[in-house]
Amino acid sequence: MRTSGLRHTFLLSFAVVLLSCLGGPPSVPTSGTLGPIGVTNGARARTAFAVVFAGPRGTVSDLEQPAVTVLFNHAAHDPNGADTDSLPAARVLTEEGQPVAGGWRWVGTHGLLFAPDLPLPGSTRFAVTIGAGRGRST
Repeated sequence: MRTSGLRHTFLLSFAVVLLSCLGGPPSVPTSGTLGPIGVTNGARARTAFAVVFAGPRGTVSDLEQPAVTVLFNHAAHDPNGADTDSLPAARVLTEEGQPVAGGWRWVGTHGLLFAPDLPLPGSTRFAVTIGAGRGRST
């Protein structure tokens, strides 16, 4: 009796697998394609190079870790290069127009980080300017 139950289970399982193979692949429309990095066929590649995030904004409460972060919508840095390769023309200025001493470095392929040489003074506004060019070597 037990052998008969195993046989029915096996035959049923085999029939389900066989029937599932007969239908062919599902007919679903293609939603996208894959390709190597750098191919500019997609809609995303047609968008203009731009800053998509810059921070901090507003009042900064943690003055212990002052930094400015800028993120771009397209990769702008070769991850195999040095953190300071091909930095864009970027400046941090005080409200009075004085430059803030510090250094820029890449974070990944899309982000820039500015770390000031000295702690930034409180109650001060700063302006960050990123040049329109794709980058320059330093």
